[in-house]
Amino acid sequence: MEGGMRVYRKSAGQENDAFGLDEIQGKSIDDILRLLINRKNQMDSWFEICSTESGFRDMMDNRQMGKDFWLYYLAKQLDFCVMNRTQKAKVLDLLLDAFHVENPMDAMSHFTYMNTNDSYYQYMNHCFGIADPDCAVFWILFSSMAGNDGERLSMTMGFIRSHMRFMMQLERYLQIMFPEWGFGQNMKNYMIRLNKYVLAALDGDRHAAANPDYLVNPIYPCM
Repeated sequence: MEGGMRVYRKSAGQENDAFGLDEIQGKSIDDILRLLINRKNQMDSWFEICSTESGFRDMMDNRQMGKDFWLYYLAKQLDFCVMNRTQKAKVLDLLLDAFHVENPMDAMSHFTYMNTNDSYYQYMNHCFGIADPDCAVFWILFSSMAGNDGERLSMTMGFIRSHMRFMMQLERYLQIMFPEWGFGQNMKNYMIRLNKYVLAALDGDRHAAANPDYLVNPIYPCM
C-alpha cells in the first residue's frame, strides 16, 4: 500500500483536533501509513492487556472478535467511496495485509456473507456498528474490562479515542492514494455519530442492551 511522497496539507479552517488530522499534516504517504500501523498496534496491545488482565479471556476467547473489529471498520471505510464490490474487495485485502489483520475471513467472503448470511450480518453490525436496540456489544464489553476501580480505564478510553483518529487518518490516506474514488466525504459525520452512540451505550442502564447473541462470529466461532 505504500506509494510515493505525496503529502497531505490541511485546508484552511478544518477541524482537526480530536480527529488526528493535525498529526498527519505535512507527512508523506509512507509516514502516514507507518503512523496508522503504530496506532493499530497500540490499540491491539490495549485490547490484549484488558482482555487478559480483566479475566475476560478466561471466560471467552475473544481473539476472533478483535480480528473482526478490524475487518468491520476497514470495510466500513469503503462504504464511503464509489468503487464497485470487486474493487472494494481488492483494496480491503490490501488493507488487511498492510495492517497484519490475520482474519480467516478474506475481503470478498466478508462482502458475500454480509449480503447472504443474516447471522453474520447481524453479528457484525450489532457487535461493532450502530444497530439499535441491541447496540455496541464490542464497545460495552471492552469498556467493562476497565476494572472495578478503573485501573485500565486509560486503556479503554484511549482505545476509543485512537479509533476515531485511526479512521479519520485512514480516510485521508485513502483519499491521497485513490483521489478518484470519492474518499473524504462522510467519515467525519459517521465517526461523530458512532462515538455519541458508543458513549450512550456505555452510560448506565444501557449496558443491559448488549445482546449476548452477538458475541460470537457464526462463521468462525472459536478461532
